[in-house]
Order: sequence, then structure tokens, then C-alpha cells
Amino acid sequence: MTENQYQRANKMVLSTVLIVFGYIALTVLAAIGISKGQHAGKMIVEVITAVVVIMVSVIAYITKKKTRTCELILSICIAVGYVIIILLNSVAGVWTYGIPLIISVIVYLNKRLMYCANGVVIAANIVRLMRDFDSRNSDLLTSRILAILVMILIAIISINIADILIKYFTENVFQIQETSAKKNELIDETEKTFGEVGSTVDNLMSGIHIAEQSINKILESTSVIADNISHLSATGEEIAAASAEGIKVSDSTVESMKECKVILNNIYELANELKASVEE
Repeated sequence: MTENQYQRANKMVLSTVLIVFGYIALTVLAAIGISKGQHAGKMIVEVITAVVVIMVSVIAYITKKKTRTCELILSICIAVGYVIIILLNSVAGVWTYGIPLIISVIVYLNKRLMYCANGVVIAANIVRLMRDFDSRNSDLLTSRILAILVMILIAIISINIADILIKYFTENVFQIQETSAKKNELIDETEKTFGEVGSTVDNLMSGIHIAEQSINKILESTSVIADNISHLSATGEEIAAASAEGIKVSDSTVESMKECKVILNNIYELANELKASVEE
């Protein structure tokens, strides 16, 4: 059990101790006043026992409420107080004080403690039966035997309840552990997924960086191409100007060739006329 669980369990048992032994102390004090001194010694011991049990239980809870030590002290106080009360008190129904005390210690989910507590209660009632045994008093004998049988029945039921609760508690712990393991697996898978996503993002950023560098290189190349185009444009203008000049020269050459042709034709015609004159 955890510290908080011990604190809640010890608080519940302490409440039962205060109620049961406080009631015992008050009823016995009232009985002392009514009895006019009869059995006053036993009654005073009962009151002192109840007060001591309450005081020790309260001190144990205040100082050790979050530990198993408080559980043991409370259990011992209950056992000792019950044995003293049941052996000193002659009231027929005093054995019933053990029922709430037995039920209260179930909260500790401790089967060994349940065996011990029920064993003490049953043993105390057996001792009481043996002490008050009187075959001639059938009513008293029946009452004592009935008390023992009821306490045995309560012991069986309380131990079975404690056993079932312990199993439930164990199963719940196991389920919590399984759920925790699944959560841890989910966390690991999530971390792995985020790691893969992070790696992908890193690769993407690297690709973007490479693309950025490529774009920068393309821009630089574009600038160079633009410069070259500008140079080519200037050179093209020069070529165009030279070509225009060449065309002009060609035109002049063609005109000169035409004039040469005319002169040659004239020379040819004169030569033919000269030949005709000689032949005549």
C-alpha cells in the first residue's frame, strides 16, 4: 500500500476505535453510577483500558499515519482492548463489539492480519465460555456458544471478503501496469514517428537549400546570359551596319559591272563593223 492508502485506511480504523471504545467507556461509566459500587474495580479497569486504547491509537495515527507501523499499533490496541473488555465485562452481548473491529481491519487488505484478528476474537470468546461454563445455566451456555458460532461465521465471511478485495486490487494493479506499458509503447512509437518526421523535414530543408543554391546559380547564369545577350546585341548592330555598308559596296560594284558590260558590247559592235568593212 502507498502512504496515502495507509493514511486513509488508518483513519478509517481509528474512527472505528474511537466510536467502539468511546461507547464502551461511556456505557461502563454510566454502569458504575447505576451499580452503586458493585464490580466497580472491573468497570474502572474497563474504562481505563478503553481510554488507553483510544489515546495510543490517536498518538499512533498522528505520528505514523502514513506507515504500516500505525496499522500494527492500531491492530494490537484493538486486540488487547477487546480481550480485556470481553473477559472483564459480564454483559451477554459484549462479544458484539468485535464485529465492527473485525470489519474495519478489512481495509488493510492483509489476510494474515485477518486470520490473527479473527483468531484473537474467537479465542477470547472461547476463554470466556470456559470461564463462565455452567451446565446448569443453559441460557448462559447457549449465549456463549452462539457468540462463538457467530464470530466463526464472521471470520469466514471477513476473510473471504478480504481475499476477494485483494484479488480485485491485484487485478487492477495488473491492468494499470498493462495500460501503462501500452502508453509507454505508444509514446515510443510517437517519438519514433516524430523522429522520422524530423528526419524527413531535415531532408526537405536540405533539398530546399540545394534548390535555393541551384536557383541562385541559375540567376547568376541568367545574368551572364543577359550580359552576353547585351554584348551580342551590340555586336549584331555592328554586323548589321557592316552588312549595310557591304550592300552599298555590292550595289556600286554591280553598277560598275553593268557599265563595263555596256562598254564591252560597244567594243564588240565596233569590232564587227570593222570586220565587215574589211571584207567588203
